[in-house]
Amino acid sequence: MQFTEISHILCKKGQLLSCRPGTASFPENLESMTDDEFNRLIDEWYIPLTPHMDHVPVVEESRIIPEQRDVFIIRHPRYTRPEAHEHNYFEINFIVSGTCRFVFEDEVRTLSQGNVCIIGPSSRHDLVIDDESTVF
Repeated sequence: MQFTEISHILCKKGQLLSCRPGTASFPENLESMTDDEFNRLIDEWYIPLTPHMDHVPVVEESRIIPEQRDVFIIRHPRYTRPEAHEHNYFEINFIVSGTCRFVFEDEVRTLSQGNVCIIGPSSRHDLVIDDESTVF
């Protein structure tokens, strides 16, 4: 499972802490830690998060595109689980190499090298890369 799926399940089960527990301290020399010490450190690790409870996540532009920027370019993550979503900005995907699966509403298309896909704001969609393909 992806982190978002795990955090969503933990939240639904009431297994996320609502306040910060005591924090573990790092030893001076990590290489000298025993397996038990390492496992205790990991068990006590605090990770702040706010799980997404919506069925269809909505990603706000300010979370992806830095302020004062009109365009932001990222390489699309590979090997992610399908997760339909929508956001309040245009998304333009360019398939640099290989292929990907594009889902728009209930329609599925395979996009291949050289294809460009423009997605309008508030459009429920997903883009899945199951191999070493590159999409920006």
